[in-house]
Amino acid sequence: MTDSRDATRSPATSEAPRREPARVARPVADGLVMKDGFPVMPGKIPLLGHVHRISRDALSELRQAEAACGPIFWTYFGSKLPVLQIMDEEGLAILQNKYTDNSFLREQMPVITGEAMNAFDGQRHRNARRASLDAFTPKGLTRAQVGQFVVETIEQRLHRWVGDSKLAIFPETKDIALEVVFRILGIQTHELSEWRHQYEEFFLGMIPLKVDLPGFPAWRCRKARGWLEDRVAKIVADARARDDHDSLVGAMIFGRDESGNGMSEVELVHNILGLGFAGSETTAAVMAWSALMLSQHPEVWQQLCEQVAGLETLPFTHEELVRQVPLAEAVFRETMRLYPPAPFEMRKVHTAFELMGRQIPAGAMAGVSLLHVSRNPERYPDPDRWRPERWLGIERGLNAVETCQFGGGPHACLGRHVAALEITLFIAMLARELGPRGLSPRLAGKMPPPSYLPFLRPSNKAFLDLSGR
Repeated sequence: MTDSRDATRSPATSEAPRREPARVARPVADGLVMKDGFPVMPGKIPLLGHVHRISRDALSELRQAEAACGPIFWTYFGSKLPVLQIMDEEGLAILQNKYTDNSFLREQMPVITGEAMNAFDGQRHRNARRASLDAFTPKGLTRAQVGQFVVETIEQRLHRWVGDSKLAIFPETKDIALEVVFRILGIQTHELSEWRHQYEEFFLGMIPLKVDLPGFPAWRCRKARGWLEDRVAKIVADARARDDHDSLVGAMIFGRDESGNGMSEVELVHNILGLGFAGSETTAAVMAWSALMLSQHPEVWQQLCEQVAGLETLPFTHEELVRQVPLAEAVFRETMRLYPPAPFEMRKVHTAFELMGRQIPAGAMAGVSLLHVSRNPERYPDPDRWRPERWLGIERGLNAVETCQFGGGPHACLGRHVAALEITLFIAMLARELGPRGLSPRLAGKMPPPSYLPFLRPSNKAFLDLSGR
């Protein structure tokens, strides 16, 4: 992840922790099933592979597998999708696309990807990304008034939350994130419920199960995609007819690559669908996790309220917000570290390469667990604790490991500036709304376990008490 502050912000230490040379990856337990020289994670079952274990508690299950198998082992996302899971930050090398590519997305999730840029590599990917890039820069967001949309949307929602003794936080932040997308795209907010339903159905296609029968994820995804494509196409046609160059949609319509070429109509629809709606789910998850973490750390909440108390108005840019409310940025960074919304990054290996003393074979699917890279005790002391103070200080830029939650290499998240702006504004505005009323978010009941697939997100049954009683 990179943003306009990456060159100046840092954790409290002035230098990145030094690491020893990569350890050699070897199994550490006897009796393991082996495949192509690597152990298979225990517990594989027909049809599901390891999905039942990973979806239930990926962090714990993969830690146990690492203890038995070493830092590189096979996991099965369904019975026919083996992924060579890499638990060490050395595995981030797969994101650079020197030996890997994203072709697996077209092979495994064609209904999800369509003609979107993230499913392609090389010149086609570069051209579409370049044509879209200006829309997603901080300047592009300012031109499209994204900051204003975010502030107005969150403000309206927060007013409704005050006094609620059992607020289901993740459904609420999903509504915020989707409403922001709708406002950016020009969709009427009274359609929110139906769009949200169709969007949730669409992203069931990210669950890598090959069963394509009525009622199963792939079937439901395909049906929802048709509904969404029709409506996004109308949004594109309307923006083109108005000669709109300023909105995000307009900037993408009229964006050009280095050769002066824009995207086709199909590419526009598919990229808007992917960039807008994939980003809303992951952004909503981090917003919800941030509120849940603040509910359990009253000392951080108090500090945050003190920082926002002096604000006469809220800035509409991420850079200015970080300057005025640095703790909001720290909460965002630390929450992303503990709860990366896309916990696994995967690539297909097109050229064999060496990693940690082992040969990663061509044709294999390789994955890196961002859950575990983000909790590396060599880099983050007391790694399972939520400590926003890690990110306070302005002494160096964040490195690729510390920002891996938004991917890396040529496929790094294009919408990272939107996400950073929206999440930090949400954190600051939560304190600005509740603090003067003497309210603080409190966890109502127990924290249910999270869901890990297709995204790492809180349970819909994680509730906050904002009643002050």
